[in-house]
Amino acid sequence: MMQRQEAELTTSVVAPSLSAVELTNVSYAYKKGGRGIHNIHLTVGKGEVFGLFGPNGSGKTTLLKAMTGLCKIDEGEISLLGHDLENDFERAMEGVGCVVEQADAYMYMNAYQNLKIAARYKQDVSAARIHEVLDQVGLSAYKKERVSRYSLGMKQRLALGRALLHNPQLVLLDEPTNGLDVEGITLVRQLITELSQEHGVTFIISSHLLGEMERLCTHVGFMKDGMLLQAGPVNNLQGKQHTFEELYAQAITSGGAGQ
Repeated sequence: MMQRQEAELTTSVVAPSLSAVELTNVSYAYKKGGRGIHNIHLTVGKGEVFGLFGPNGSGKTTLLKAMTGLCKIDEGEISLLGHDLENDFERAMEGVGCVVEQADAYMYMNAYQNLKIAARYKQDVSAARIHEVLDQVGLSAYKKERVSRYSLGMKQRLALGRALLHNPQLVLLDEPTNGLDVEGITLVRQLITELSQEHGVTFIISSHLLGEMERLCTHVGFMKDGMLLQAGPVNNLQGKQHTFEELYAQAITSGGAGQ
């Protein structure tokens, strides 16, 4: 009887989910009209670098805001790291870092002070971790300088550092290379690649720059008019005969048949 009971317990064990993000039939419409997102279905696996590509106004930022609870969806379900966003918000967001829309900071403080304040809202973020993050985003040499003197690219890197403070398992970034020079873009690209490949961190990145998406992402989704037209691994979608420009044009023409 005991052996049978043990066997039953063994077979009832549920394997951990390989998905970091699951979106089911997600829709959101702005109350004053304008663009929203419509019937989005998306699964992003752990350790993937998933790029959301589309022109301005295609719904990329709205989708990221929905995934962080900044806008409450009208329909559908969102699961982050195995937790339902609506019913278990705190646990869903516990392992998430994000930069959506503006790279906000306290302008009259320096970079270290900004991250020290941000660390108060996270668990177990030490002074050593703050210095480590400043080094990761290339701001160690400027950590005592007021943020008001920073360039747009430096502010963007500071925002990325804030998102990474608590060693998140999932990072959502809205146009992370906006305002960066070539050196900054290279640094951010290398950091994202390192964290995803060596530490299994999942990234969802929005951009309207196809070249960056091609270099950085393992998976990509094409958006237009609030709809996800097509999504999948870059290698599978691209093949040898397609450029990203051709893929996007094909997705628009097919109306999302490949989603």
